[in-house]
Amino acid sequence: MADELFGPVEKKCGACDGRGLRDTADGSSWQVCGACQGFGASFTRLADEIEALRHRVLATYPDATADPVPAFFAGVLAFSEAKNAVVDLSVFDAFPYLVTRVVPTMYHMTLLPGDLGELELAGIARTQWRANRLDVCLVIGPQRAFYFSADGVDQLIRTPPRGGIPIAGQLKSPSSWPDTVDLQARQRRLARFIESSVPKGECSMFGDLTKGEREASDDDVARLAGAGSEGVPRGLDRCATCGEMSGRCLDPSPEFFCKVVTVHCRCQNDNHCAACGRLLYERSSTLTTTTRATVGSGTCRVSPAYTIGAQHLPYGTARVDLKSATRRN
Repeated sequence: MADELFGPVEKKCGACDGRGLRDTADGSSWQVCGACQGFGASFTRLADEIEALRHRVLATYPDATADPVPAFFAGVLAFSEAKNAVVDLSVFDAFPYLVTRVVPTMYHMTLLPGDLGELELAGIARTQWRANRLDVCLVIGPQRAFYFSADGVDQLIRTPPRGGIPIAGQLKSPSSWPDTVDLQARQRRLARFIESSVPKGECSMFGDLTKGEREASDDDVARLAGAGSEGVPRGLDRCATCGEMSGRCLDPSPEFFCKVVTVHCRCQNDNHCAACGRLLYERSSTLTTTTRATVGSGTCRVSPAYTIGAQHLPYGTARVDLKSATRRN
């Protein structure tokens, strides 16, 4: 009866491949899988639903009573309907490392030397943030992380980033360090972590399809309704430096009726490489996408800024297309 009830709501743990055990960082020993607590599988339903199934079994077989497993539902897990499998959202534990938010749900991971103190690690993180101008998190432990946001707010928090699409080898660091045995072992773990987290096969990633828009107020409509002399929406002005339009306007697309959108010109780009200081991409990567006006067409077009110039990749790394997160040889 237990197999009949629990079988359909149970999936093999993806973190340990159903073994219940995982290798340690240096590969010299093993440890109980933190995602499934060593069971090799996890439930795909809420805790109260599983408890209801347990009561059904006990109603028929009272002698089958056993003490609950402590903290069995405490793991950070999610069930992916697309994969039909449990997804491990546990924190990547090869500390310390940086997590840079490239776009929503896509995060760049950079391993840092394990022999540096917190002050030195924070200095690297802050330098990376100053150059890239992207949200950065310095993860020091499972419950210790420093956030450096794009708006300049620093915060110490106990919940490091987890989930999303992790990538690596796309952003150079502001300094270099010896390629130690420990760092090599953690690099291998990171490669396995990314391999298990990135969707298999061809895939595309969509950012904010609304282009960061908001509902227009009555005042917005009064100020921005209509088009200017060049056929572009009111609220946009031509940049004296690059000649492109920028500003805020009502999106002329019928799909986004009465929505205010921010339009950026080529000059509005402060995302630089932490190593060489040059721009990461010809347009800003700070927003989910860069929206620009197309003169004469009456449209506000989105230009995804997901690709980072090859000259800013760490030496010796393979190129990764950020639009699909698929490795290229």
